[in-house]
Amino acid sequence: MGRKKKSPSPEPPLRIEQVTESIPIPWNNVIAALFTYEPKLLSKLSKGQKTFAQYIWWQREIALHWLIKLEWNSRHQIPTTPKIKRLSKPKGEVLRRFFLLCERCHTLRGANLSYSQAADWFGLFFFEQTLQQIIGGITDKRGPKANRPKQRLIRKQKKFIRKLKDLENPFLLNNEKGEAYKGLMALPRLRASCDLIETAIGIVEQPDANIFRKKYWIPLISALEKEVESWKSKDFGVLSIENYEAKLQVGQGRHKVIVSPLW
Repeated sequence: MGRKKKSPSPEPPLRIEQVTESIPIPWNNVIAALFTYEPKLLSKLSKGQKTFAQYIWWQREIALHWLIKLEWNSRHQIPTTPKIKRLSKPKGEVLRRFFLLCERCHTLRGANLSYSQAADWFGLFFFEQTLQQIIGGITDKRGPKANRPKQRLIRKQKKFIRKLKDLENPFLLNNEKGEAYKGLMALPRLRASCDLIETAIGIVEQPDANIFRKKYWIPLISALEKEVESWKSKDFGVLSIENYEAKLQVGQGRHKVIVSPLW
């Protein structure tokens, strides 16, 4: 048993109107919906699984705050501690790069897609990625044997990046088949995510795609690589579930601490 780790002490929450006031229509409505969505799967989880899901959802919300700050309002206040702001900025930049990719892909190929606007597409992408991260962690069958989760996370993300560099769609497998979990949930099919990368690859492969490649594709890969580098910091912890409890790997070793629920 590890010692309990205190939950982060974020700043007082902003009203959703304050959070989205600087965001243009229709993006403001989609971002507001992502902030206010309550994942229904939480009611089906054990205490440790629920804590794990809460932290993942919270981390993704902080990334959304970074998206607002980086893209629409440089004075936007991110409601968390200075340390977490610093550690979460690379994830925010990755999210911003996916946002820009989605916006541009919809501009160039929207007529061939089933998404009426880029904002809806991005919202579905964000939801899929968040749900995949939650369910992927919960369904990890390694349990107590899952040592060094940070190293496994880094290896997995490097493989993801290699596929993008090779113009392969890393979401394609998930789009074809979900993974059942005790009849309660399944990994999302990642249709919006798959469509985004498939569309982007189709554009990159065109002979006149040099501008798209330089402004959208390469910066996305670069942001993903920088995020992986940030994970190597001793301050960056990785969540996992062991013996029905959510635990955080601290530093580079195998030491883990139990984390408390956020709400």
